[in-house]
Amino acid sequence: MSEWSIQQAREMYHVAHWSDGFFDVNESGALRVQPHGLHDQNSIDLNELAKTINESGVSFPIFGLKWRLDAKLMTLNPGSALIR
Repeated sequence: MSEWSIQQAREMYHVAHWSDGFFDVNESGALRVQPHGLHDQNSIDLNELAKTINESGVSFPIFGLKWRLDAKLMTLNPGSALIR
């Protein structure tokens, strides 16, 4: 059995199809957000962010992330507004 690769994770989760260059898989296999797009050298490890948020007790909205996720959900499934 071969070891899991970053490319396999990208393909399995279809990152290129929904991320618009703002999300990718990092070297440790976690999802990361690149706030300024595809060629941004700065990124945020979403696993680490979730741990930090959970430990601090902070809730949404965080850095406007919820509205970005809502907007992306609407582009993926326009009918999703009906189920909220």
